[in-house]
Amino acid sequence: QVVKFGDGAISIPRIPFAMQFDLKLGGTGPFLSGLRVALADAVVAHVLDTATDHFSKIDLRKADERLEGFIDQLHLKCKIALEWKERSKPAIAVQNLHLKFWLPD
Repeated sequence: QVVKFGDGAISIPRIPFAMQFDLKLGGTGPFLSGLRVALADAVVAHVLDTATDHFSKIDLRKADERLEGFIDQLHLKCKIALEWKERSKPAIAVQNLHLKFWLPD
């Protein structure tokens, strides 16, 4: 899938995942009582790496008119990782953030 961002686009790769359905086959009422989705850590890391790689190639001046006054292209480079501080609460960690910009004289 491709997500537009300014004049650029971020390509999100295919994401293989597993689904587990909790079914109640006897009685009445809802037959589906739960659903779980599982992703391998390597898959999550690959998706985040691919998305940040595509994002880093976008000139941010074209994504936001407030940045048009900068002389050179603006590219945000970073490493994004998913961390699990608690079992059910993932957190996004941004590391090695790098942005270089030049103002007009």
